[in-house]
Amino acid sequence: MLTSENKKFINLILTIVLPVAFQGIIATTLNMADTVMVATLGDAAIAAVGLVNQYMYFFMVTVFGICSGSSIFITQFYGKKDIDNINRHFVIMMVSVFSVGVIFTLGSIIFKEQLLLLFSHESEVRELAGIYLNIIIFTFIITGISFGITTALRSSGDAKSPVIISVISFFANIIFNYIFIFGKLGFPKMGVAGAALGTLIARIIEIVLSIIILRGPDVVFKFNYKIAKSVDRKCIGTYLKIATPVILAETLWSLAQLFFSAIYARTGKQGAAAIQVTNTIQNVFFILSNSLCAAAAIIIGQMIGAKEYEKTKRYASKFMKITILFGIVSGLILILFPNQLLLLYFGLEPGLKNVSVNLLIIRGIFILFRFINAMFVIGVFRGGGDSKVPLIYELITIWIYAIPVALIGTFVFKLSIEMIFVLVSIEEIIKMIMLIPRYISGKWLKNVTE
Repeated sequence: MLTSENKKFINLILTIVLPVAFQGIIATTLNMADTVMVATLGDAAIAAVGLVNQYMYFFMVTVFGICSGSSIFITQFYGKKDIDNINRHFVIMMVSVFSVGVIFTLGSIIFKEQLLLLFSHESEVRELAGIYLNIIIFTFIITGISFGITTALRSSGDAKSPVIISVISFFANIIFNYIFIFGKLGFPKMGVAGAALGTLIARIIEIVLSIIILRGPDVVFKFNYKIAKSVDRKCIGTYLKIATPVILAETLWSLAQLFFSAIYARTGKQGAAAIQVTNTIQNVFFILSNSLCAAAAIIIGQMIGAKEYEKTKRYASKFMKITILFGIVSGLILILFPNQLLLLYFGLEPGLKNVSVNLLIIRGIFILFRFINAMFVIGVFRGGGDSKVPLIYELITIWIYAIPVALIGTFVFKLSIEMIFVLVSIEEIIKMIMLIPRYISGKWLKNVTE
């Protein structure tokens, strides 16, 4: 028989995880649809769009780091019912994501050629990537702002509004991509440029909807001069102390992924394309994992703000058990059914398909460890206000182990893309071994509202 606490836990899971998971399904399906549409244009187009999107992903993870740092405060102050401090940290978050959006936009314009050289050494891929980048750079600012708003809404327990925004944005992106990529309704056939234009229009619709919902009468978040003026040095200092390690961890992690993409691209356009194809499929399995992490961070943060510390530890344990179960199931699916999963991509060349099958099996072997690490860092530790130690572990495992191994494997030993990917993925096991003692110790539980 279920205890009252377990019933409450299940109710919280359903209330938060399902809407977040549904939003994740939409986002992942959207990315998959983009890749499938572009796949008809050839390997070079897949590689070009995928590599630029990896750069876009670098931006998104940086924004995610800012929003995650702010979410630590918003969730805990929400549990404490401190509306003034909720809005102070909301202002800090929105100013920060806007500033980062401006930096990425200007940086993409000024250093465009350097970025393209980083993406690929093949002229055809660089040319297509440049076409896509020329349009996609205009999405940085508006994407950052809308992501900040939806993060704030979710941190306060409103998981439904972000879903509504994502559903509308999803259909807009699919429709406009189809029109502009293939030249429908009298528009010229634009190829990869059409994919970028469709995404830009969808992002504009997304930010308009976000602002409309933010201005609703029942929304606690306000952004005005009076609130901005109340953000003093003490508030900013406390924010930077907790949030800076989170921002650095996410930024350095996403920068590492950008490095990995550039390294994988040096194995040839087939290897780069296979990485993008299998990454899109793997992201489907990350929907529930990421949703569980988001729910864990929100629930743990709110309970710590309400000073329910022992209950927080019990809930963290429940989240870990669910994560392990789902990781095992996801791994078995990827390992046993790679060919069936690749049926989504029609017209894949035989060589590309064979490499993609191998990479899916490798991803299946390591996905459990990735899920566990994500729950540790993003769900439990971050929700608990613990940000410095995970940053140190991230620096050690990625920058001291994974990147050097990838560089040596690619440029010294000329290993296959599959072997390089195995060596890089071992980083997840090393990280998990380092994180387990931190979780057991309970030192991650910190009340930032005090």
